[in-house]
Amino acid sequence: MENSGVVHMLINQKTDDLACMYKLFSRLRDGLKTISDCVSKYLREQGKGLVQEEEDSKQVALGAAATAAVPCSGGTNAITFVQVILLYKLIFQKFFNVFIFSSETARFEGSI
Repeated sequence: MENSGVVHMLINQKTDDLACMYKLFSRLRDGLKTISDCVSKYLREQGKGLVQEEEDSKQVALGAAATAAVPCSGGTNAITFVQVILLYKLIFQKFFNVFIFSSETARFEGSI
């Protein structure tokens, strides 16, 4: 679902817009799978980017330590790395909570 705006809405935390898109796509056969695939692809790309960035910073630090003959642990601060991962978790948890709530509300309203 390239150029759908899902990634833009995720980055900018447009949960209301995402909820509207969710409602619309939930009416289509395999519509939610389409959104899910898009979100999954974005999340995997971000995760790979974080890991690659960490690996690259380790390589640079190790190279600098080798030329300076100074011991170096390499990489960014582990605490910062974990904080970024937890930030992504928080963003996506908020995203999924909006969808789960809207699904349960729709089911509840439909049963009345």
